[in-house]
Amino acid sequence: MLAIGLGAVAGGLLFREVLELWAPVVMGVVGILCLAACFALTDHGETSPGRGFALGLLAIPVGIGFIGGIFGTTLLLVGSQFPVPSSPLISVAILEILGGLSIVIGCTIALFGFVLGWRDILDEPSLRAYTRIAFVTASAPVTTGLVLFVRVALGGAPSASQSPFGQVLARSVRVVFAPRLTHLHLGSFLFVFTVTGVSVLLFLRQVPVADLLAGDGNRSRYRTVSRLTSGLRAAVSLTGVAMVPAIVIEASVPPGQLQAALGPGLYAAIQSVTTAGALRVLLFGVVVVTVGWILVDSLLRQWAEWSEPGGSQWLGPFAAGCLLTVVAAATAGRVFDRILTETTARLPSSLALEVQSRVLPVVTVYGETAVVVLLAGVLVALAGVIGLSSWSAVYLGYLTDDGAGFSIASGGLLLGAIGLVVQGGPTWLVLGTVVVSLAVWDIGNFGAELDREIGPGESRAVEIVHASATLLVGAVALAAAFALLSVAPDSVSASPRATLAVACLGGGFIALSLALRDSVLG
Repeated sequence: MLAIGLGAVAGGLLFREVLELWAPVVMGVVGILCLAACFALTDHGETSPGRGFALGLLAIPVGIGFIGGIFGTTLLLVGSQFPVPSSPLISVAILEILGGLSIVIGCTIALFGFVLGWRDILDEPSLRAYTRIAFVTASAPVTTGLVLFVRVALGGAPSASQSPFGQVLARSVRVVFAPRLTHLHLGSFLFVFTVTGVSVLLFLRQVPVADLLAGDGNRSRYRTVSRLTSGLRAAVSLTGVAMVPAIVIEASVPPGQLQAALGPGLYAAIQSVTTAGALRVLLFGVVVVTVGWILVDSLLRQWAEWSEPGGSQWLGPFAAGCLLTVVAAATAGRVFDRILTETTARLPSSLALEVQSRVLPVVTVYGETAVVVLLAGVLVALAGVIGLSSWSAVYLGYLTDDGAGFSIASGGLLLGAIGLVVQGGPTWLVLGTVVVSLAVWDIGNFGAELDREIGPGESRAVEIVHASATLLVGAVALAAAFALLSVAPDSVSASPRATLAVACLGGGFIALSLALRDSVLG
């Protein structure tokens, strides 16, 4: 509790520096609390249809909190920093925006860490169940929104083909299936090959071809398929790594310079492969077949699971998704107008006009209903992505330690301190937040380890002694930093050197805390 109290004080002082951003901060806090409530309510993966319905509805404020917190903070900061008097001040304004955004995100992450430190709500079955609930809830609005978009885009209307969505769709189809000979198109080919390879590998994992061949007693076929699978995995890894640099190089270097660098013969040979339409269509056909097989197989497996007694858990979140779709469609006009009005009102007039010129044609072509319904589905799907990321962190062992929550909270406070440095905040608050973040990490992990080894409540005296010693070391380090600032203010107060001083101070404090903890435990 001492670590949580220290973190609450530091977080409150950080929030005071960005008090004008209270609205998106409140949205982010509500989203974090709803996310923690969802993790706690999944009850180790056991959810009834009614609870699944409630969790599906709670996924909405989770997505709104994350998007609203980040987007709202950025919007308010952009509105307060722009326009700038001169172009050299643009970089300063961007740093101010990044600093304020870091403070808000850091405080929100710290809150989530303290919730985890107070109550361990992260376990693999609960996170897997919540992720499934969120994606099932998002399936109804996302599918409805995409159908509304595609219906107009493929309907042959001239306005649809001239809209931004239609132009992006047409250009994507052209680049993937019919690339022009004026470019090398190596990046898009590597993308198509990587997607094809990943789909084939997923297909082989879903359908164990090698094991089926081994069942016939033919070990040579089994070894051949295993070698081919390993080779394909290596090729996909290679093309996946090379894809991004290839796309960046093709976008930044003119084709003539690329041809001169590679040589006409090598350039023509690569281009003959990367622009072969038949080869790309073949690769796309493989993707369609393998992904279709995987989807059908997964749906049949899921249907068999749902058909079993107690397998109706999906009905609750699906009903929540249908309800969300109906509500979003019924209120699409008012919701869209409110979002657009609130967004443009906080932007400079030139930027607001630019946003309107890009958004309004899309709405004119596809309608407000399609935009709002798809946006609602994306918000719920974001909650599923958060759950999937948390499950991956637990599955890979990053959040399995008893003190993982306090480590997350410490990282959030440190991120807030970095944002305060960028914004030129008070030195005492920057150094104090760094000390508190490290104290939260040390005290929280030490207490969690003792509770696991000795038992909750049995190690209170040792925790108090350790916390007192840690805070004493932090006070000494803080006093030393202030003494350094008072002795050489001109050489230390500059922003890069102040950041370096804070980093060195944090490293020294970590070393002292570790040594102190080892001596107490020893």
